[in-house]
Amino acid sequence: MVERFVARPSPGRLMLLLLAALALVALGLWIAGAFGPPPDPGQAWIGYVVAPLFGLAALVGIRRLFDRDDQIIIDDQGIYCKAWSDRTIPWLAIRAIERHSYKNQDFISLTLDDPSRYSLGGLARMQGLNRMLGFGDVSLTTAGTDRTLDELLDALERFSPKGPRGPQLLLRG
Repeated sequence: MVERFVARPSPGRLMLLLLAALALVALGLWIAGAFGPPPDPGQAWIGYVVAPLFGLAALVGIRRLFDRDDQIIIDDQGIYCKAWSDRTIPWLAIRAIERHSYKNQDFISLTLDDPSRYSLGGLARMQGLNRMLGFGDVSLTTAGTDRTLDELLDALERFSPKGPRGPQLLLRG
């Protein structure tokens, strides 16, 4: 039996992401004029969008810093992603697995037969936005974990069923 893929939180990587989010909050506040006159009053609205958005990202980062649970598990049963569901998504419920890149950030999207069966609050509320942007129902990323995207891709190729019963794989190229 092949050992399953497990991605756990990486405190070092999470700390870097948290520091980047806090830096972007500070930048947003500066652009909005929180520390004096805004550099470009016509663009101050950008700061009002950036600061809360990355403030929320910083809060998520802080919470994840103290979370020691497995974040992504891939095995013979299917795919578990803590950010999206408290249940493993079985292979038969996945229609397609695709690799995407958005603003130099690579991630994997899953298109499901019935996304409502495998959703929680939090990130799962973004399913509609994901589909609107042309991605699948669930997004997987190794950001903040101890694994790489290449390791995730290898696990998806290794464990996903082949043939007509398995999901369509669009991972490489």
